[in-house]
Amino acid sequence: MMVPAYLLMCLIFGTTFLAIKVGLNEGLPPFTMATLRFLVAALLVLSFLTFVKKLSWPKKASDYLEITLLGILQTSIPFAALFWAEQHVSSGTAALLVATAPIFIGLMSRIDRGQWLGVLIALGGVYLIVFPDIGVSDGTWVNDLAKGSIIVSEIAFAYGVIRSKRFLATGISPQIFNGLQMLFASLVLGLAALTLERPSATAWTTTGTLSLLYLTVVASVLASGIYYWLLKVTNPLFPSTWTYVSPIIAMLAGALVLNEQLTVLGVTGALLVIGGVVVMNITLFRSLWQLYKKKDKSPAEHKASVS
Repeated sequence: MMVPAYLLMCLIFGTTFLAIKVGLNEGLPPFTMATLRFLVAALLVLSFLTFVKKLSWPKKASDYLEITLLGILQTSIPFAALFWAEQHVSSGTAALLVATAPIFIGLMSRIDRGQWLGVLIALGGVYLIVFPDIGVSDGTWVNDLAKGSIIVSEIAFAYGVIRSKRFLATGISPQIFNGLQMLFASLVLGLAALTLERPSATAWTTTGTLSLLYLTVVASVLASGIYYWLLKVTNPLFPSTWTYVSPIIAMLAGALVLNEQLTVLGVTGALLVIGGVVVMNITLFRSLWQLYKKKDKSPAEHKASVS
């Protein structure tokens, strides 16, 4: 269950960069687009959990303050930077820069030498993928600012991941937490949209609307729910490794849909990214494999093994 869920999450999150780029190309303002994505997703998630699943909301005011802070760290800051930056960099480049998140999480966590080796391997892969893009950069300060804003925002995201792991350990439902943090984060994004953009003047096209629906329902509802579940049952580093896998998916999606070029360096880097993810989580993958083999045994085999 854990591995298929992880792979589905990676596939969805990996294609969100393309969906964002498509929406922006259709003329949707970045902060308005981000606000609607998380506001609608939050309302859908919270309505379902409250009226169908009958899950309880937090009782203490301090919990809501913490959720608001975590929403700003994990959603408002990173996605404000990402949506704005994708106006100036490709979707693949944006995904590659988001891949710095596990590096910062590793620096803020206690990881062993083997995990550090995985971080270095994956980081080397990210570099090989980014290197061709550096060569074709337009050299403008806006382009560099866009790239830097994503990297800096991932520091906030990493701290939020570490802090949310401790908060989820208090017993709050990860699904309720996901919905509430998206709701509070959308309010902050909405302030940015109202201040810097004209949401009422947005021209909606069919393609732009579909891209927003994909980001809202598939990514922010389904994939985010998987992410917070994995965060609770594993560790802060493992679910966030989707940011290492997503550049591979983003590269393929960009090549198929936007005709972005695949390079030898890029493919080599993608392989290193996968290798780094495996090394970083080798202990967890081994335990999952053992669990899979145990569940895969037939009743006769299981009886023979214990007799």
